[in-house]
Amino acid sequence: MRRSTTVGRGLPLICAKRHRDGPLAHPGTTRRTFLTGIATLAVCRGVKAEEPRQEESRSERIAVLDWGLAATVVALGFVPVGVPAVAYYARNVVAPAMPKSVVDVGLLFTPNYELLYELRADRILITPELEVARPQLERICAVSSFSLRDRNGASLEAAMSATENISAELKRREQGQALIAATLGSLSQAQERLAKYTARSFVLTSFVDDRHVAIFAKGSLYDDVLGRLGLTNGWKASSGFAGRAIVGIERLADFPDSDVVVISAAGRGIPKSMEGQRFWRALPFVEKRRVTEIAAVYEQGGLPSINRFATLLAAALGKDDLDD
Repeated sequence: MRRSTTVGRGLPLICAKRHRDGPLAHPGTTRRTFLTGIATLAVCRGVKAEEPRQEESRSERIAVLDWGLAATVVALGFVPVGVPAVAYYARNVVAPAMPKSVVDVGLLFTPNYELLYELRADRILITPELEVARPQLERICAVSSFSLRDRNGASLEAAMSATENISAELKRREQGQALIAATLGSLSQAQERLAKYTARSFVLTSFVDDRHVAIFAKGSLYDDVLGRLGLTNGWKASSGFAGRAIVGIERLADFPDSDVVVISAAGRGIPKSMEGQRFWRALPFVEKRRVTEIAAVYEQGGLPSINRFATLLAAALGKDDLDD
């Protein structure tokens, strides 16, 4: 709704306040007037506005500016109004599926602020990495920050803690506990199914291009899940952010007796080109048929990714047993 008051020498000041029932802005609003309105929000807060009609037992309208947080929110049965790069989420996070009603609000670290305002969100969820944008986002609505990581990296404990905090924020505590219980159940089932592999070591990889791979070590979500399944990560070298190191494909030759798990990323799996296949097929574990390829799992996706990775790995290795 729009409300007018007078400041200074009788000059009109138009203050826009989001109204749940009415249009967001006057049809003639331009980008310039929108930005001017954002800049004067602090003044507008001092103007008493009409109370919205009491229809509302509705849920909060939530925008989520992180794919891992978005996956958690959807897993709690909550449909966000906006998420960045929805197509990327569909390709790399996959599950839970993002509802079709969710609006794409731009890039992960550079969302479209004007679109976020137009969505009339009541709250925006961010990660600590986006705290730099909090002042701008708080001009739109309330902002809450959650991390799916702790000081040791991505882990089950960090994901469970974030899930509890998010479910409390969204008033979905029961759904939060159910999500935690379901994830623990999936891990238990996968561990039982993979008991025969505890004497072997695994190297967790995804392809960057035909000649380079990302290796996942301590601090990564994949490594944390692997350990909880009773399996050993063969990569012991240091790694970078999120427990990931980018190396040439030839480094995989250092693990002739390991099982290699290839996790699809950005639609890229085991090389298909002639040159890529030539290098890949020369590796010892390929000749020994000790390679397992699984579908995409988002490496910073919290409980939904933990559940998905454990389930896919157990299913793929079980299929390999049948093939043998």
